[in-house]
Amino acid sequence: MAQTIPQIRSDIETTKEHLSQTMNEIEDRIHELKDWKATVREYPIPSVAVSFGLGLLITARKELLMKLVRANTKRMVTAALSAVVMKQIDKAITSRQS
Repeated sequence: MAQTIPQIRSDIETTKEHLSQTMNEIEDRIHELKDWKATVREYPIPSVAVSFGLGLLITARKELLMKLVRANTKRMVTAALSAVVMKQIDKAITSRQS
């Protein structure tokens, strides 16, 4: 069924009003989410649980990173020492052959 121009304009205005209302609701929700202190006051136990979990996650990642650094450091030192020892052995063999 074909709509008339006034009906189309009315539909457009109704859609604009709904969009404006939706945007206002989204902005209000964003402002609520930005206020983390209010969220902590409203949900203290979940807030503490999330903070604790994040702390554990950060600590575990730090420990894992430190283990990786230590392992890589050991490998690098071992490789460097091996290179020095091999150079000295090569030097000793070369000097005996001369």
